[in-house]
Order: sequence, then structure tokens, then C-alpha cells
Amino acid sequence: MPFDCRAERLSPYFVRLLFEGDINPSLTRYLVEISKRLAQIEDIKEVTHGYRTLLVETTLPPEEVRDCVGRILPLESLEEAIQVHELEVDYDGPDLKFVAAHLGCSVEEVIIRHAGNYHVVALGSPGFIYLSLTRELTVPRLDTPRRRVPPGAVGIAGKQTGIYGSERPGGWRIIGNCATFPPMQPGNEVRFHPA
Repeated sequence: MPFDCRAERLSPYFVRLLFEGDINPSLTRYLVEISKRLAQIEDIKEVTHGYRTLLVETTLPPEEVRDCVGRILPLESLEEAIQVHELEVDYDGPDLKFVAAHLGCSVEEVIIRHAGNYHVVALGSPGFIYLSLTRELTVPRLDTPRRRVPPGAVGIAGKQTGIYGSERPGGWRIIGNCATFPPMQPGNEVRFHPA
């Protein structure tokens, strides 16, 4: 198995697989593909992937689920082209100045630090795009979430960045906005450029 994992029974109907290592594009693509293939096994009803976990709805023993992972997908089968999305960001969000002050730097420095490459680690509901960790940008969430955040808003919470895929409430620090963005899948790459 390319990534070491532990299997544990959470309830009579759920097994969790926890994969070792840092969150990275290879692990994300691996979990996406494994979840698709596990879901095709007769005794498995549903598979949900997280950053480093798979939640498997099944009555199979945890060890058997873990063994299935090792048999069905060797890592070398994932050497496929990565889909890259080039996105322009208007760095004019309502929290941009707060982020700069919190980090003790200029607004321009925040933009320089944030622009660059990320990979999609997960999709949330409704349509939230979770991206990999930011470089040197760690800020707290809002104390009180906003009632409405527009689609395309680019935010930071803790060490993570993301894109709001639809209008919704949210507590992330909004530093900019993407006027347009395509549908994405975990394992895709995102490249932010200042507009």
C-alpha cells in the first residue's frame, strides 16, 4: 500500500481509514480514486473521503476494508495529468487590511504571499472548495460569521484557504474574489494570480 493507513470500526455500520502523512496532492488524488473503487465493492454502501481519511459504510471487518485498499490501487496507477485551474483574484476583500495588520505586513505582502499554487483537498457543502495550506498566512476565523458571503469569495481561516462556491454564511477572512471559476475536483490544482 503506497500510504500507510489504520482501520478502525466506528459503529456497526462504519469503518474509518486514517492515512499517514501530510496532506498533499498525491494523497488527495489517491483518496479520491480509492473512494470511487471501494464504492464499487458489493458489501460497501458508501465512501466519503476527507483530508487524510476515508469513512466507509460497511459491515465488513476493518482489516478486510484496509486489505481491499492495498489490492485495488497501487500508487503508480495515479500518474495522470493534473487538471490546473488558473484563477484571477481581485484582492480587495473586506478582511484584507485586517489580515495585513494581524501578520504585521503590508497589504501588498499579503497578496504576494497568497498568490500561487494550491491543490483542492476537498469539496464542502454547498460547493465550498477547500484548498491546501497557505504559506505564512495564519489568521483566526471571524468571531461572528457573516450571514452572506458571495460566490467566488476567497478566504483564509487558520492556515487554510478556500473559495466559496455559492452564496452562504461563513466565518473565513475574505481577502478577495474570483469573478469566475470552473467546477473542480479534489486533486486538481489552483493557481491564484492577482487580477
